[in-house]
Amino acid sequence: MSIPVPPTGSAPTKSTDDSSSKQPFVMTEDMRAKQEARKQAKLAKKAANRAVNGESDTASGATTPGGSQILKRDWKYLNGSKKGDGQTFRLVTWNMLAQTLVRRELFPGSDCLRWGERKDMLAQELTEYEGDIICLQEVDRLEYMLPYLPNHKAIKASGPGKLHGLVILYNHNKFIVRSTKTVYYDEEFTQGDVHQERKSALANGEEEEGRKDRKSRWKKSRGGTRRTKNIGLMAALEWVDNPNAGIVVGTTHLFWHPDYGYERTRQILILMRAMKQFRQTVNPEWPAYAAGDFNTAPSEPAYRLLVNPGSPLEQEHLEQLDRSRVIHTSLEKVEEHVETTLSAAAALAQQNDTANGTSDNSPAEFVGVPGEDDEKEEAGESQGDPGLPKNSRRPTEEDGLLQGHELQQMASEILDQKGVTSLYGSSGWVGEAEHNLSYGGRGGKGEEGKDEAAWTSFTP
Repeated sequence: MSIPVPPTGSAPTKSTDDSSSKQPFVMTEDMRAKQEARKQAKLAKKAANRAVNGESDTASGATTPGGSQILKRDWKYLNGSKKGDGQTFRLVTWNMLAQTLVRRELFPGSDCLRWGERKDMLAQELTEYEGDIICLQEVDRLEYMLPYLPNHKAIKASGPGKLHGLVILYNHNKFIVRSTKTVYYDEEFTQGDVHQERKSALANGEEEEGRKDRKSRWKKSRGGTRRTKNIGLMAALEWVDNPNAGIVVGTTHLFWHPDYGYERTRQILILMRAMKQFRQTVNPEWPAYAAGDFNTAPSEPAYRLLVNPGSPLEQEHLEQLDRSRVIHTSLEKVEEHVETTLSAAAALAQQNDTANGTSDNSPAEFVGVPGEDDEKEEAGESQGDPGLPKNSRRPTEEDGLLQGHELQQMASEILDQKGVTSLYGSSGWVGEAEHNLSYGGRGGKGEEGKDEAAWTSFTP
């Protein structure tokens, strides 16, 4: 594939001794020759290193715009997916690893992760597979990628305070956007309908005693464990050549910390509920797809509740949930911001009433909890109390964290009894030759999820 290289900008300049004006700097032939010699020496050194490591320097690796190489992945067609009676599309998902998160304490020896080293390889990855829809996570350099995808437009969203976010790229020759929505997990609820009560609080005002009671109930309704600033992004895309037909696509990046399996389970169920509601408002007949970085594995309760919500959780799942049912001190910031947002919305509603003489009692959208970009803030931290993550405590009844059977009930209500269909898990791709490439073949526990790919998070 031929990929155009974006313009690199103007040539460097230098000042002369007798004038304040700047003249373009022009390299001499000798300077160009030396520069090319240095470049070739570096390439030769890399080739020698590949040879020492037994790596091939042939066409098996695709060439990137900058001349680097990536491992080319060939598509494997499954269950008749190569041809279909209806419209087909190709969906790609990729966590780009935000450059703002490349830190020495997180990635020792991370010279290979410098933007200059990997930007062209990322561009090649995104263009090589010709995705009609590309779901991206940890995106903070989108402006570099877009010139390589001239047929795509971007739908973007970020958690408040984050320097990176989610992107859904879609081929605008095939799709038009009908609607989009962002879900802020920190402020969403697991019990009751906070949004409806929010309207009432805005419309009627609150006495101090009523406000305290409402705050307590809302905190319990959210049932969260900490501030994460993770979000979900959804888009309804209509086919250009088939009006009123389309698809719903959602992408997300769930909370990463291994000690917070409960929070990941909560977040994925909130996303599934939001996608179901979103799909109903657009067209309940449109198929829905979720793709992203779930930071989980088939052995976790999040996976089980997605693919099989009708069956009781195993004891191992219940133990994982119990260990991760903790309350982090950052949760207080969520409550503070919810109250600030509510007050601002009430003031705006009153202002509109005064100006227009009318009121629709509509609540302002949840807009996410602000803060610094601390995606990996606890990486490498020592434990606090025995058995608990740092700055955490065990929950009380007032915190509203759900038990395992309550999470299962929530999942079954959202997904019915059949759950979602996993791309890998349902495809039958694992034969004798592929066994060691599967989750089960690499030692994964349990029958469910054994056919997920061993090298990546599952994609339902």
